[in-house]
Amino acid sequence: MSLAEQEQRARFGLVGFFFGIGALVVSILLISGALMPEPQQSVGTSIGEIARDIKAAAQGVFVENSEPVAPESKPFNPTKLLMILTPVLAGIAVVLGGISLFRHEPTVLP
Repeated sequence: MSLAEQEQRARFGLVGFFFGIGALVVSILLISGALMPEPQQSVGTSIGEIARDIKAAAQGVFVENSEPVAPESKPFNPTKLLMILTPVLAGIAVVLGGISLFRHEPTVLP
């Protein structure tokens, strides 16, 4: 039996610190534009592609081998996901930091 007080470890503060690091990394990725899609094409090119698709669809009606023209699928864009993830991680970090302050956890990390 020891009379010395057991040292309380910084649990919530440490986890909050890691969530804060995650939010910082995600926000840096967003700001740097590393995950941004390629530049958009001009309006004229878009209108031309729409006209081509309409022409191909109209020709499909008159040709006996009528197969519907499937639109091209767009590549996955992680920017929208990261824009949601950044404030969520930052919010979790703030809540865990508040819990750590409320519990008077030590500031020294293990």
